[in-house]
Amino acid sequence: MTCEHMEIRRERMPEGYPHYEKISCLSCGKFLGWGKNPANAAKEKANYDKAEQLKAVAANDRIRDFLASVTKQDGKLSHKQQAWQNSL
Repeated sequence: MTCEHMEIRRERMPEGYPHYEKISCLSCGKFLGWGKNPANAAKEKANYDKAEQLKAVAANDRIRDFLASVTKQDGKLSHKQQAWQNSL
């Protein structure tokens, strides 16, 4: 979502809430989206970096394809994919 105004407001959501922070327009209050949890962003970056390193030494096409998909997803993995990458 977008807004014609330039300034945004980030509101940290209460503990236990499914989202980390709410992003809205400071001027008109329009909802613009949900902010990323810093812990999740760090995990996604680590996944991406590990996939980039492993692509060079991947043993077969299946592993290379998986690692390529991780980098296309910016490191966002399902629990099953995360477990598989951790085992490499």
